[in-house]
Amino acid sequence: MAVFKCKMCNGNLDVSFGTPIIKCSYCDTMQTVPEISDEKKANLYNRANVLRFESEFDKASGIYEAIAAEFPLEAEAYWGLCLCKYGIEYVDDPLTHRKVPTCHRTSSGSIFNDAIFKQALEYADPASAELYRREAAEIDRLQSSILGIAGAEKPYDIFICYKESDENGQRTKDSIFAEDIYEALTREGYRVFFARVSLEDKLGQQYEPFIFAALNTARVMLSLGTRPEYFNAVWVKNEWSRFLHLMREDSSKLLVPCYCDMDPYDMPPEFRNLQGQDMGKLGFIQDLVRGIKKILPKNAQHSYGGPAGGYYSPDEAEIFGDSSYGNASGYTGSPSYSTPEQTGVFGVDLPGQNASYIPSGIPPVDTSKSRYSKVAAAVLAFFLGFFGAHDFYCGNKTRGILKVILCIFTFTLVPRVWGFIDFVLILAGKYKDGDGKPLT
Repeated sequence: MAVFKCKMCNGNLDVSFGTPIIKCSYCDTMQTVPEISDEKKANLYNRANVLRFESEFDKASGIYEAIAAEFPLEAEAYWGLCLCKYGIEYVDDPLTHRKVPTCHRTSSGSIFNDAIFKQALEYADPASAELYRREAAEIDRLQSSILGIAGAEKPYDIFICYKESDENGQRTKDSIFAEDIYEALTREGYRVFFARVSLEDKLGQQYEPFIFAALNTARVMLSLGTRPEYFNAVWVKNEWSRFLHLMREDSSKLLVPCYCDMDPYDMPPEFRNLQGQDMGKLGFIQDLVRGIKKILPKNAQHSYGGPAGGYYSPDEAEIFGDSSYGNASGYTGSPSYSTPEQTGVFGVDLPGQNASYIPSGIPPVDTSKSRYSKVAAAVLAFFLGFFGAHDFYCGNKTRGILKVILCIFTFTLVPRVWGFIDFVLILAGKYKDGDGKPLT
């Protein structure tokens, strides 16, 4: 008998071999359980469940994928992937005291049409398949409710993704940057999703419908971060990872990472092929607004600022001669925008991305150059080159270790000569760092 964690409350379940459905003694919910053939599999499932409880859906999904790869007929692994895909968290219903699902990753399609869900049904026994269908029906009902609320929201042009509070509950520097950007873009007539303002009148309501609407209608996301951990905070990552997924389906969408007080190389690896903005640079907001204007010219915005700073209704837009106003009562797919060839304001392609057009007003993070200083390396090579100090500094650890060994175990001039040669190579621009890039 293996100890397995409840998907609803994380309590311990005593799972007996050959028992596909069990009732949790803590939350009284009936649920499917996998066939636990060894402790390793049980630990993987329990780890995935813990990550789901922490809303780390991408990480949990990776574990479920590993289980499915090793046990391809494991229905519970595919059901776990479904829970992650839709961001399902189970919470207490205050009226019925039952565990009910909440959805943090709404999809416009029904779970019943999902290929992963169909795999779960295919490999499940009849009783488990019936329970999957009942839970899926509840998720489908929840998604329909979210989509109904989201459909009533006006479309957005820009989504600002950032971390609002730090570990002490204080407002972050990211939030200050976000508000400055929000005010600058709003003055230009753009409709901007900025959680601090956009959700302030939604207290007591589920935020997912409004976040879903903003993510799906916004053409541009600005992902802000002043620390690597802020970019990777659970709900921040939830937003930008969903937007990246939308970018793969809609090439008109664009994500712009904006960083400050950190090395751009420390941003999430998913941003590697995107062009970013340094928020610490003088004139950052002006450059950003100029770039946004090239991506979203006036005739491509979802909304238009009126004389009092409001937004025209569809009828008013018609009166003012705007035929391109977004559907205020909802949206039925990707909004229509001018192509790069039509606007003529986009620059080079982004390698490896479907959303490949970048405005010339937004400078790139140049990953072709080294992060290491040529001057610092030259000083280290001149004074401590025989000991490999410049090699360690530039990430050439193997070369550095070899020099240390030569210094300790030999009494020749080889390490000193080698260090001096490196000094000359650095000055000549021929020395490269551990990533094979020339020093700057």
